[in-house]
Amino acid sequence: MAISYLHDPNHLLVHIVPSSLAGGDELLTYIALRAKYDMTGLDLKEAGLSLWNLNEDNHRYKLVTWLGGQDVDVDEKKTLKEMGIRNGAPIQIIAV
Repeated sequence: MAISYLHDPNHLLVHIVPSSLAGGDELLTYIALRAKYDMTGLDLKEAGLSLWNLNEDNHRYKLVTWLGGQDVDVDEKKTLKEMGIRNGAPIQIIAV
């Protein structure tokens, strides 16, 4: 249950989608992913790739979120809290 999950102050939900599916209908394609403020950007990327059945055998990926009115790359070494990512944040998986 998402509601009881969010009672823990370390828990949040982020909304994640591959950029190839985001083309204007983001609300229909984003999937909520359970996350923790103390997880790293790399942990979040691995969880997102697993959720969407993507692997890095053929492509490399990065995560991008919307912070402060602009697209910001999710730093794989920082925690979500350090990055300022909040509950409900939209995050795209982008092939690089």
